[in-house]
Amino acid sequence: MPAVSLKRNSILGIDIGSVSVNIVQMDTDATILKRYSRVHKGNICKAFSEAVGTFDLSKVGAAACTSSSILFDRQLVQTYNAQVAIMEASRHFCPDVLSVLHIGAEKFMLIKFDSEGNYRSAKVNSSCAAGTGSFLDQQAVRLNLTGVEELCEQALNNKDQIPDIASRCAVFSRTDIIHAQQRGYSVSSICRSLCKGLAENIVNTVFTGEEPVTPIIMSGGVSRNSVVRHYLEEKLRIRFLVHEDAHLFGAIGAVLLLLKDKRTTEGLNSGSFTDILKQPDTGKEYFHQPLHLNLSNYPDFSSVETYRFNTEVSPHAAAIEADIYTGLFNGAEYRVYMGIDIGSTSTKAILTDDSKNPIAGFYTYTSGKPLPAVRAILEAINDLSVRKKVSFIISGVGTTGSGRKFIGKILNADLIIDEITAHARAAFELNPLTDTIIEIGGQDAKFTLMNNGSVTFSQMNSVC
Repeated sequence: MPAVSLKRNSILGIDIGSVSVNIVQMDTDATILKRYSRVHKGNICKAFSEAVGTFDLSKVGAAACTSSSILFDRQLVQTYNAQVAIMEASRHFCPDVLSVLHIGAEKFMLIKFDSEGNYRSAKVNSSCAAGTGSFLDQQAVRLNLTGVEELCEQALNNKDQIPDIASRCAVFSRTDIIHAQQRGYSVSSICRSLCKGLAENIVNTVFTGEEPVTPIIMSGGVSRNSVVRHYLEEKLRIRFLVHEDAHLFGAIGAVLLLLKDKRTTEGLNSGSFTDILKQPDTGKEYFHQPLHLNLSNYPDFSSVETYRFNTEVSPHAAAIEADIYTGLFNGAEYRVYMGIDIGSTSTKAILTDDSKNPIAGFYTYTSGKPLPAVRAILEAINDLSVRKKVSFIISGVGTTGSGRKFIGKILNADLIIDEITAHARAAFELNPLTDTIIEIGGQDAKFTLMNNGSVTFSQMNSVC
């Protein structure tokens, strides 16, 4: 076993992935003493330092980490291959296991053992994140849920028919989610479909043309998603072995490997995790000078008044950013035209007068729910009317964006048009000499060429 003193008789196992920080403290008999798992949201150092309150570092005499954990001083922390660590933890808790299906945040893999428990083969997904934990994380944000835990809960409680959602690509999934919402499917049914699609993608990737070798155990963060596990078991016609610490197998396996190797590490010399962290190189050098807008002063986004509005009636969590572009006089009546752009990420609206001058603009996140987003903007317009003591007489409504048809029918819009046409008309009105439009949206990017106000060529990105 590692050379640890009686006062420092435990070992720290660390596994930092693309989404979460997982840490375990184990004694020299391989008993887990404490556990820690947090989503780091890109700030790994913060999530790691917050673990200090969970562990008594004065009793930690050695530390081991997986190869994905790249932030540590290799003189103080012993490093082990992440896949080998998962295998070690799986065989430790389930000595008879013949397969491990690991589903992490950025990859999934099927590992097989022979009858003697020796490594036989492994099949891993490609670099695409579809079918991994991060896929569900992305869609949870897309649906304005607090996280994958809420997505799983929604899926578990769903009683409705589920839509067909392409889960082999996150971009296709976002499009299908929008269409499903437009057809009236509930959030819970969409969550259920996402879990089913993820399970089908895993089966089609690593179980193609072969029967699963049992006993088989699931590991990784997705192992805690009972809905995904249900669909996997249904599709494969098996039952997975389940362990409460399966999401921590990387960290646990690192400790087990250190115990097996009997290597000596210097351990932690103080009560701070910062001892074992590499000091980041904060110096930056740039080859080119930063870009500056020197050739034009357009666009001008100035407004008379800017404020944030939070809804009281509409069930929409995101605030509305409102910009007033002209002075509004008490008691005045304004005849306006309204344009609404319902996008995959954000929903925008603008009021213009008869002379095409902008009066007010509104912006909010779609949050995966286009109807509540539009209702929130309409509430913000009504609030503006009440606060400024003015009346808006809407002479016409046009909709565009991915949700244009759905919202257009509900509002009985006068015009429902595609984004390329809307961009071209707006650009021509602002500057008749416009010949090129580059638009980067929340879901796609578009390149458009124009001549005298007419579109002569347009190109969209394909998928990713």
